[in-house]
Amino acid sequence: MYKLLIFISLCFSLSLKAQNNWEKLNEQALQAYRAGNFSDALTTYEQALKQAEKEFGKTDEKYAKTSNALAYLYCKQQMFPKAEALYKEARSLAEKKSGKESREYALMCNKLAVDVYYVQKQYTKAEPLLVEVKNIQEKLLGKEHPDYAMAVSSLAINLYEQKKFKEAEPLFLSSKNILEKVYGKKHPEHLLICNYLINLYNLQNKTALANLLLKEVEEAQKQN
Repeated sequence: MYKLLIFISLCFSLSLKAQNNWEKLNEQALQAYRAGNFSDALTTYEQALKQAEKEFGKTDEKYAKTSNALAYLYCKQQMFPKAEALYKEARSLAEKKSGKESREYALMCNKLAVDVYYVQKQYTKAEPLLVEVKNIQEKLLGKEHPDYAMAVSSLAINLYEQKKFKEAEPLFLSSKNILEKVYGKKHPEHLLICNYLINLYNLQNKTALANLLLKEVEEAQKQN
């Protein structure tokens, strides 16, 4: 019994030491990032990720936390292939852990679509992922939730950039109506969608609709 207690105590001590080391590396990486030392931040986050994998495994939340931070930094440094690999891995892990209809899975799909593909103007790669996010949010939250509206907006903007105006228009309108109902006409996100709609109407020679919506936006901005 005594030997068993000693063994348990030793295991706990080693686990605590590993966690402290991991936390220290993450803190050093964060401080380097805040100081603008992106090279040091990348190197330290990479060390923290390797340690998290070795000590805790890829299914542990600590691995996920470091992986997301590192992927984000890769995107900021335009190291998109590395970011893509991490986000794809995170999406796969989220699928195995929570399933394809979970918020965790939707979040990774969204990061992959927006942070990696959209910013590189790879709209066709982003589109199916954004459709997936929209469908998941609809099932989880319903069609009146602002997070669902944001998912709809992201898909609409991606379609707009591809000049798929007929597909984008009803999505913009749906998002606009939800955001107006939840936040009101003066909310920045609502105004952003209105401006996209105005541009879309003008591009389709729907001048009357564009002018009507423009007047609505101007009146809302006067109230700020």
